[in-house]
Amino acid sequence: MMVTVAGLKGEQLYAARFVGDRGYLVTFRVTDPLYVIDLSNQEQPRIAGELKIEGYSDYLHPVSDTLLLGIGKDAIPDNNSSDEGGRGAWYQGVKLSLFDVSNIASPKELDTLILGKRGTQSDVLYDHHALSFLPAVGNEPARLAIPVQLHDTVPTWELFKAGEPSAR
Repeated sequence: MMVTVAGLKGEQLYAARFVGDRGYLVTFRVTDPLYVIDLSNQEQPRIAGELKIEGYSDYLHPVSDTLLLGIGKDAIPDNNSSDEGGRGAWYQGVKLSLFDVSNIASPKELDTLILGKRGTQSDVLYDHHALSFLPAVGNEPARLAIPVQLHDTVPTWELFKAGEPSAR
């Protein structure tokens, strides 16, 4: 039996995580909708909450019962692109977003960190085994390690246009 969630048509799925009776889905067209799916009725899953931010997450990792970490790319919309009828985007540095999912109807981005510029990569974007996570214990905070190939050099050649999205 195939069960669908109304409202998720026409978008590409980038990341999914299922925790208890919730599902977290990230799709991408120009912005990164983080959908919180209520799975308490498995016959009729529904979108309970949604958060739209620029960029996307390739990987979602539960940090606690109320926190979710998204790892992906920052993106700048490109309304002049030929992709998707002008709905393309320029991918930028690796983006880490910490989401508060304590209120299923209203997820929030608590904090974000963008590593590097366009061209920065991380293996965790393609392989979840590249992430090392130690949860908080007692007074010790949670710890996270990911490999990053950092691109942070600004070209100096004459025709380089630093303000263009393709250059950031």
